Amino acid sequence: MAIFYWQKGSLTESIWIRTIEGKKLWKAADISVGQRVFWVSDNEILVTGVPNETDYEGRIREEDTMPLISIDPFTLITHILSPLPAGTIYVPNSYHSEDGNSYAMYYNQDNQKKAYFLYDYTKGTSTPIFPWIDFSDPTIGVGIRPNGLYYVASYKSGVDFALDLNFDEIAHINGYNEAMKHLSIGGAHNLIISPMFSLTKSNILILTGANDLSDNQKPTPIYLYDYEANILKDYCLELVQSSVSVDVSPDEQFVAFTVVEFLDRDVYYIVILNLNTGHYSVIENMKAIGFGVAQ
Repeated sequence: MAIFYWQKGSLTESIWIRTIEGKKLWKAADISVGQRVFWVSDNEILVTGVPNETDYEGRIREEDTMPLISIDPFTLITHILSPLPAGTIYVPNSYHSEDGNSYAMYYNQDNQKKAYFLYDYTKGTSTPIFPWIDFSDPTIGVGIRPNGLYYVASYKSGVDFALDLNFDEIAHINGYNEAMKHLSIGGAHNLIISPMFSLTKSNILILTGANDLSDNQKPTPIYLYDYEANILKDYCLELVQSSVSVDVSPDEQFVAFTVVEFLDRDVYYIVILNLNTGHYSVIENMKAIGFGVAQ
């Protein structure tokens, strides 16, 4: 578990790691209060922010942030990451490491045309990706799965998706129908699947959506879809119309939904769902940054 200590009036805060039973506690790093922390794997924490924080006055825009620092929370080995190319926008949660190399997705937008790239931190190179996708569609979402493979999805009446794509596939597939599969949810013809979804190692899509995004009074439903077995599960868990981020526990028995309400951004909480029993609990006034396994 990662926790933070912050003293009122200070411009820095400390990242501490504590085991769940509370027997071990150690300091991992000091960061700026303008930076954010994500647990990206069992042995890696990512710090995001802006390289030139002193140039900002007031709130830092989310689209200006990028990966800055990689920390092993157990050995405390720290790597300073090179900035992404100037004028580009980091794709949140796309940073990942594989075989000792680190990567992140970003995009640029020129004359309303958006193009996506994969940045290799070791080589300092960028490769165009997802050439079959028209990124003028605002419902497109891309990301990296826990198994190290990539996905792309389009959210309309249902969802078109391509999962478990390797580097060669995201760089070279050209045909939309060659790559994408379609999922429609019966009885929810007007459902708009949100791009805020997660994919587990055991091939489950966790989908959040809204029957009408213009109606903030309608709840946000939660679905789980096993795309290999073609089974859709509805846990009958509906959240107040909100922004929802998803974190899956390493054993995939629990899902943590961080909920920020649309009507009041100061209202946020965590809903932890037990996938085996369907029971859930709520933690008020907290946001999840992810699950981790302490050694």
